Amino acid sequence: MVPVVSGCVSLLSACAGTNIPVPPSHVASDPYEDMTCDRLAIEKAKRATTQADLNQPPLFPSRSEAERVKELAQIEGEVKAIEKVQSEKRCPASPKKR
Repeated sequence: MVPVVSGCVSLLSACAGTNIPVPPSHVASDPYEDMTCDRLAIEKAKRATTQADLNQPPLFPSRSEAERVKELAQIEGEVKAIEKVQSEKRCPASPKKR
């Protein structure tokens, strides 16, 4: 019985989401410079959603771990570029409610 339980624990831990830090890729801020503060906040929120999705354990893996890490690094780089433009424009911390 012990080997079965041990195997289940190993299987469950292997399926757990990996929320390891991924260094950001370099992403130019140019595409974001003409955006309004509200639009920048929307773009940043989209990327946060994608990051969260990528950190969830996939039910049916469709990409390798290396592909997932590369995509996370790209998204993290995009977030950094957006944050740079937000800072330069002195955007408020949260967008206006409509």
